[in-house]
Amino acid sequence: MSGHVERRVINPATDAAWSELVCGAGQDSLFVAPPWFRAVANSYDLEPRADLILEDGRPTAGIAYAEIDDPRGKRIVSFPFADYCDPVAASPDAWATLIEPLVASGAPVSVKVLECEAPLHDERFEATRALFWHRTAIAADEDAQWSQLGGTARRNISKARGNALEIERRSDLEALRAFYELHTGVRKHKYRLLPQPWRFFEELHRQFGERLQVLLARNGDEVAGGVVLFAWGDTLYYKFNASDPAHLEHRPNDLLAWETINLARALGLQWLDWGVSDDDQPGLIRYKQKFATEERHATIARTRAASVDPNAAHFGAVLGELTALLTDERVPNDVTQRAGDLLYGYFG
Repeated sequence: MSGHVERRVINPATDAAWSELVCGAGQDSLFVAPPWFRAVANSYDLEPRADLILEDGRPTAGIAYAEIDDPRGKRIVSFPFADYCDPVAASPDAWATLIEPLVASGAPVSVKVLECEAPLHDERFEATRALFWHRTAIAADEDAQWSQLGGTARRNISKARGNALEIERRSDLEALRAFYELHTGVRKHKYRLLPQPWRFFEELHRQFGERLQVLLARNGDEVAGGVVLFAWGDTLYYKFNASDPAHLEHRPNDLLAWETINLARALGLQWLDWGVSDDDQPGLIRYKQKFATEERHATIARTRAASVDPNAAHFGAVLGELTALLTDERVPNDVTQRAGDLLYGYFG
């Protein structure tokens, strides 16, 4: 006879039942970690929620999400501003039980999955985009890791060392702000995107403390490049990367990647997660492929039948036009940053 089964709605940022679930399922990634939920929620005024299935009081399945209602329309996203956020659903029945109330709400439902294939076999959902995901297995020693690299990566690392680039490891707000200035420039000038609000980086720093690491590549007094990393579980997450175009000939990105791998080993971690890349970023994908030992796809899937609010569609179009205007070369970076403060939350 089966035990007592119940359904419960919790806040995964504060309720220990969520951590019990994801840790027990081996799915305790950065993007389902309570401090990540708190940083996103506090930065974008969102309320994290998770629907759990409990058997005899023990969580056995669950999905984390946020309900958003803004000028872009009502929608349910699992989970905004995460590289991926897999539901814990070991069977089709568990997936069906979790997703049914969300679909029944009538709001569009969007999930971004790396491991869970249930949405891809659910006729109510359609895959709207495939993303490239990479990670690196951390070798036992530096020589073994070096032997895994291709010739291009080795040459670029050696060139960076020959150019006397120095790598600085820090975890303070001043270093994070130095990175953020580079980050703004890359998003604005290379991708024509608004930067995330500075308050989001401040929140990440507040929530993760020394689990957040900043590596800066310096060429004398100038910052040539940088990465923001998060240590969580057995993995180091390579979440943000930026570099100064004026210093690209010195190959700061390759040296930063190599030192990131070495840091993961020094911290006793098993993996380096490079995150997801859009298929329209071939240069970024090739860069990660030089160091990765594994490549897979993450998938964004959305409900098919959700109706499109014409007012929301119009607002989305205007948001795109505003982004193009505010990332113009003639707009000062501090204005672009302020625009990100005001508008970035609508991209959730």
